[in-house]
Amino acid sequence: MQDYSSVTAVVLGGDIGAYSVARAFFQATGNRPTIISAFGGGIVRDSSIARLIVEPQMEDHEVLLRHLRQIEAASNANHIFAVASADWNVESLIALRDDLPERFIVPYPDKATVARATDKASFTELCVALGIPHPRSVVRAPGGPIPADGEAITYPIVAKATDTPAYHEVEFAGKKKVFTFASPAEAQAALTAADAAGYAGDFLLQEYIPGPDSQMRVLNLYCQAGGKVVFAGLGRVLLEEHAPSAIGNSAAIITEIDEDIIAHASRIVEELGWHGFACFDIKVDPRTGVPMIFEMNARLGRAHHYLTAVGANPVEFYLRDYVAGEVIDRRYTVAKEGLYTVVPISLLMMYTPGERARIARLVASGRVASPLFNTSERSPKRWGYVLAAYVNQWRKFLRHHPPTKADRPGLDR
Repeated sequence: MQDYSSVTAVVLGGDIGAYSVARAFFQATGNRPTIISAFGGGIVRDSSIARLIVEPQMEDHEVLLRHLRQIEAASNANHIFAVASADWNVESLIALRDDLPERFIVPYPDKATVARATDKASFTELCVALGIPHPRSVVRAPGGPIPADGEAITYPIVAKATDTPAYHEVEFAGKKKVFTFASPAEAQAALTAADAAGYAGDFLLQEYIPGPDSQMRVLNLYCQAGGKVVFAGLGRVLLEEHAPSAIGNSAAIITEIDEDIIAHASRIVEELGWHGFACFDIKVDPRTGVPMIFEMNARLGRAHHYLTAVGANPVEFYLRDYVAGEVIDRRYTVAKEGLYTVVPISLLMMYTPGERARIARLVASGRVASPLFNTSERSPKRWGYVLAAYVNQWRKFLRHHPPTKADRPGLDR
């Protein structure tokens, strides 16, 4: 087995995705990565497996570059990966790539390719061109009109900012990661508020695909140069978060295989000539059974730790590709069943009564993974945070998505 003890990483971000990537690098290399976070929340604090730098100005490229150079100067590693858990941090790393010392590896495609994949409007155009199932969509320009019901799209609709980094910078009453509008009037009120707050990007208005959380799928692919897919890990969402700031984030996932979904996503990355990880959000339309690809992220997904539930460390593909220089001649596909959850098992079972026997079987067999639960962590403060986080999940779900609203099994979005 290849020795990667000369490799380390810098991870930008402060959410559960950032911690999960740091954890994966620690497990693959034995070295503690460095996390750079604007706020340094509890998920990345007091960790035994990662160092933390709190930098409120990390979105300033000069400030971030200074930190990266300082980390490189103090490191004995031969290779330093620079990765991110959010789209705007991916953009920062791509912008700084040519200014970084040569030991750094920034495993993302060029700026234009990433923009084509992650801008929601251009991604819609790509899906249409390739004939990939995708919800009917309309792009609303800043300050532009809202389409009438049945004019170009039928309500209810979903609305998402196409420029995620720019949207991240603005605040306004009622702000959500993903909006659901029952009427043009609702859409007008919310999107006008976004305009007034200074968001100058487009919104993608998309037909609403009905169905519970369990219709959602998440797929992580790894591609070698030219878009050659060498790894595929698909999960079916059991439960999503429903707090306004976290709508759409997966709270529990079970791994599965669906070759049709993998084939659709593979066509997209091949067309893009992708290199690195790509994460896709998909929803299976319960009316037709057709999997509709919603969007693509230029990085490992926030909940990629579901791969760990079956023993697949995604970081190994970074190492085999960029460090070992291996040409991987086959596609590895996650086939074993495993459960990922960031909520207590009892809460998960309450919201997914149809899956209780399956969940109990996976728990009994030890095929359960939570990014929060890590026996390598030693700090009592950290374990206090983990306990508080689990308790807080009960509070959030009971407040924002009480079980009395359930259309069991599963919950409608």
